[in-house]
Formats: sequence, C-alpha cells, structure tokens
Amino acid sequence: MSKNYTETKTESEKSRVIDRNDVVKFMFREMFGTNSYDYLEKAMKSEAGSKEMHRYVRIACLRKALPDAMLHVKNKYSDNIDDIINNCEQLLENVLNEYSKEEKFDYLWDLYSSNDTKIINIKNKLRGIKKEFTFGRFQKLFNMAVKYYVCVCEFKEILGLEGLNVYSLEHANCPVDRNIVDKLKDKKDSANLPCKYKDLLKKDIKWTKIDENDYEDYIMIQEIIQLLAPTLSNLAFDFKEWK
Repeated sequence: MSKNYTETKTESEKSRVIDRNDVVKFMFREMFGTNSYDYLEKAMKSEAGSKEMHRYVRIACLRKALPDAMLHVKNKYSDNIDDIINNCEQLLENVLNEYSKEEKFDYLWDLYSSNDTKIINIKNKLRGIKKEFTFGRFQKLFNMAVKYYVCVCEFKEILGLEGLNVYSLEHANCPVDRNIVDKLKDKKDSANLPCKYKDLLKKDIKWTKIDENDYEDYIMIQEIIQLLAPTLSNLAFDFKEWK
C-alpha cells in the first residue's frame, strides 16, 4: 500500500513539472502576439533551413515591428497589411545581410531615399496607414524587425528553428525612438561628446518626424551611441538601455 502510494505521488509530481521549452514558446507567443506568432509556428512546421522557414520568420518579425513603427497611429492596420509585409520581407533579408557586413549608419536612409520602384511601392502602401510616413518610422520598422529576429535566433533550437540563419549583427543600427533619445539626452554633458553631438541632444528630437531634412540626426544618434558605449554594439546598447 505504501509503495503504491509513493509511486502514485511520484507520477503526480512528474505531471506538475513545467517544460522549459513550453515556457519559452509561451513567452514568445505573448511577446509577438497571436497574429505574428502564427507565422513563427508556420516556420516551425516548415522544412528546417528552407526558404519558406526563413520567409515566415521574417514575416513574423515584421508583423511584430509594424505597430512599433506606427506608434500613435489610430489606424495601424489596413486591408493590404499582408501585401505590405510581403513587400518588406525580402528587404528585411537585405538589411540583415548588410548589417552583418560593415558599419554603415546611412544604409537605411539609402534604401528609403532610393528611386527603386519596390521601395517607392512599400512607402506608398505604408502611407495608406499613415499619410506622413517618414524615414523615422521606416527605420523603426526595420530596426525593430532586426531586433525581434535576434530574439528568435537566441532561442531557435527551443523554437524548432535550428536551420535559421544567424547573422553577425555587431554593425546593426539601434532603433531610434523616444526612450533611446531620452536615454542619450541624460548623458548629453558627457566629456566624451564633441560639441556637435551635445548640440543635437539639446534639440527636441521626435523620431516619428525624422525625414529628408534631418535624417542626419539619425546617423549622429548612432555615432553618439558608439561614443558613449564603445564596448557595445549599437543594437546591444538598445537591448541593455531600453526601458
């Protein structure tokens, strides 16, 4: 009788053990939200390392990043949201590849300001959500998508995405938003900053308004991060400092 009770109790205790993999998947489901996580699940069900798997992961990251970029926009979604994301998906792969090669803080600006018909089409579609779609929102969309991609890569085995490409992103830009700008403003009197950077941080910087007249502010912000945190990559600075 005692032996049977002990065995039953042991089995009951086993049933209460929480699987770490399930916890991680729950966290991603909560972080990404249902619509974005659905694409991660599609990636998990795809052939490991396939083009389809990579495509679904990029779509998931972009769908998660779009509301971040469209902050304060009442109509964050539209009937052609899938079309918008599909147009951005290949571009995100280009950004990931470029960020893995070299330090080039003006790469996103070069994309945004190009006359490439694909880029123009993407901007026009995004202006269907927000008429005044700016470079500030463009950089936030792709930089946040890169940030979410890094999160997925950190747990790719648990998520069943062993074949996912891991990029070297020490040259990735920091997503510029109010939190990052405020964090830098707190350090505007640092002795490590030349006057031109201190002058920039005295300005009223609104990341949603950064466009053709002041896109260089974005580039200078990336340079400021390097000066203030020389041991960190710019994306690592975002992970460490964003509150």
